[in-house]
Amino acid sequence: MAKLPEEVVAALQDPNAIKMMATVDKEKQVNIAPIGSMTALDEETLAFACCFAGSKTQQNLNATRKVAVTVFQPPMEGFQVKGNFTGWQKS
Repeated sequence: MAKLPEEVVAALQDPNAIKMMATVDKEKQVNIAPIGSMTALDEETLAFACCFAGSKTQQNLNATRKVAVTVFQPPMEGFQVKGNFTGWQKS
């Protein structure tokens, strides 16, 4: 698995950074949503508090498991991370 550079981990852990998640459904329709709770747990794992049950983001992650996260830090330095969704946790 690829490891995130330190500056990307720091940006994802910054509570003031702007974080967006893109997902795609089986028909390749893209959905983009703000995910302020997104954080890097380590160099290989991202976590977030999910949306409401039945949301388009949740449906897409369950259906295709493809995800891209973009994070912006003032003064607008940005990063994009692409990967595969691995599963839901309840705690």
